[in-house]
Amino acid sequence: MRQEAVVALALLTLSPARAALAGTKKPSDANRLATKALAFFDAAAAASIPEFLGRLRPEPISPAARTQVIASLPRQGELRPTAAEQTKLAAVAPVLDFHARNGVIEVKVIDVGHAFVGHARTVLLISRDALALVTPEELQALAAHEMGHEYLWNEYQVAMGEGASDRLQELELVCDGIAILTLRALGLDQGRLASAVTKMTRHNERLGATASASFYVSLGERRRFIAAVSERLSAPVVFRSRCFRGDYEAICFDATVRNRMLYSDEL
Repeated sequence: MRQEAVVALALLTLSPARAALAGTKKPSDANRLATKALAFFDAAAAASIPEFLGRLRPEPISPAARTQVIASLPRQGELRPTAAEQTKLAAVAPVLDFHARNGVIEVKVIDVGHAFVGHARTVLLISRDALALVTPEELQALAAHEMGHEYLWNEYQVAMGEGASDRLQELELVCDGIAILTLRALGLDQGRLASAVTKMTRHNERLGATASASFYVSLGERRRFIAAVSERLSAPVVFRSRCFRGDYEAICFDATVRNRMLYSDEL
């Protein structure tokens, strides 16, 4: 349990060799990972977003395990939020509510010297740099991404243990997709995820804080995936294939067309 608790903080201390894996994906590799990530959402046939996620949502860990996780986190670097920071942090509550995690996941502000938002099973860790960098709406989008890890926790631990960078990148894309579903269901601006990711990435690149970059596809590829998921949730175009039923409309798309368009120049 202690090892699981600090997995998010482990992202901060990855070796340079591991970080060097970032940016080495060929376009065909990125397409393959994106296609596999999109397949996660194909399984949402004829279900509303709350229904789809509700079926997949795991039970929260027990209060005893939660206490153990929180106790295992290092105290060094934990900060007391200012009044302004508390106001911004309040924007996260609707996201936690939507995923049935309000009162279950504790939000902590930390100082790690760069922009960081991470999920440590029962704790949402937000660095002071990140909190200052993003808007409340962008913070909601980042929190929605981290809630995606609630659904993929076991898969992520396996991939981490195996050092499977491709699988980790695929799972991070799925979390981006879950974030888009969350923002849509809550009536929030889906574009805030891409803007938040861009701000965080550029800020950390300027600082040279890129140790966790190998967990993600490139920024451009990630933005294209986010745009693709968002477009397919909002576009009224109907093809003869499997359907995803959103809150307000049924949206169907042909897998071949979807894959061909995913990395088109129009995105």
